[in-house]
Amino acid sequence: MYDQFELVQKRTFKTFLNFSFLILLLILIFFTILSTKYRVTNFEIKRIESSSVVLNLGSLESIKGESIWLVNESDFEKAIKENNTIENIIFTKNLPNSLLIEIKEFESIAKIIDFRNSIPKNTILFKNQLEVENSSNDYQLPLVTITNGPVAENFSGELVSFFVTLKKYNLNISDFSLVHNGSNLIGEFRGLSIYFGQPIDLGTKASVIGDFLSNKSCSGEIRFLTSEEIVSNC
Repeated sequence: MYDQFELVQKRTFKTFLNFSFLILLLILIFFTILSTKYRVTNFEIKRIESSSVVLNLGSLESIKGESIWLVNESDFEKAIKENNTIENIIFTKNLPNSLLIEIKEFESIAKIIDFRNSIPKNTILFKNQLEVENSSNDYQLPLVTITNGPVAENFSGELVSFFVTLKKYNLNISDFSLVHNGSNLIGEFRGLSIYFGQPIDLGTKASVIGDFLSNKSCSGEIRFLTSEEIVSNC
């Protein structure tokens, strides 16, 4: 009987110790979270992609004063929603009170100048097919000029497909320029004139151009007969 009573006492004491340790741990975590030492007082913003598009990052100020332990992805959702060029945001906690916020934007693809209105419209085309008004000349990007309409709804997608495909080849993409005259697309690359015909299947046509220019230099002209067939006069 005495042995059983002693065993019960030991179990009860062990349970009490475990419970006390858990309470102490919770108290330490609670005070750590609420500690002023571990509250965000400053953060550094780093833009991974070089871009001169002005971002609206005012919502990030709400992070200051928050416990650094509680900072998570939801704190950056508003900034992503307010800036369509942001693909995602990565953050690193530098204890005790600072953050490194790395902003990854969608890749900028081309500069577009649209002359169809009395005042030309300058935009930057991004990989997600978003066009953002911007007149900056800081971009080292290929130029696309629209001189006349109409322009098909999928034209931005065709341009993205074209330039993303070309980047697979050892070519300086920023040396390309394209002109859309309302019915046909004409390109120029280092003295080479490229007649695409209608601006369709541009990804396929980019592969043809990439293969052609990777194997020879040409300063004359190339004309597409079909999306995969060309004639050249170099």
